[in-house]
Amino acid sequence: MIFMGIDPGASGGWAIVTDDGCLIRCGKLAEFHKLVRELSGPKYDCIVLEDVHSTPQMGVKSAYTFGYNVGIVRGHLDALKQSYRLVPPQTWQREYGLIIKGRKMLEKNGKRKSDDKKKLTKAKAIAMYPHEKSRITHATADAILLAEYARRLWMKEAGR
Repeated sequence: MIFMGIDPGASGGWAIVTDDGCLIRCGKLAEFHKLVRELSGPKYDCIVLEDVHSTPQMGVKSAYTFGYNVGIVRGHLDALKQSYRLVPPQTWQREYGLIIKGRKMLEKNGKRKSDDKKKLTKAKAIAMYPHEKSRITHATADAILLAEYARRLWMKEAGR
């Protein structure tokens, strides 16, 4: 069984994990042709696409680019008949005991960390996959956590 997570942000990425929790592939969304190649292959048991939206703080160009990326990814998923679930950031981050407040992240104990959220999600992904440290980047960290979330979601629903 295979699971995929996709972070459609401009500096986002994608990742694939197996049912036993092994990270098999990941990449940057900037290298979109690699993602399309992966999606053109087998059907995935669960694909999770981060359900993100533009914010008023974004500039016009940033908001347009962001929306464009989301549309391109969803269009390819639909065209390739790959079913997927839209999951808000707060939902999958809660699974790992992380909650985003603006650009700050809170851990379970409620202690405020002022580090950039990308640094913290990268650290969480490395903690989960320490043997894959060299493959985990700021671009792929969220996608890896999303893929693992997809695996956990599928396991819960399958009663495993």
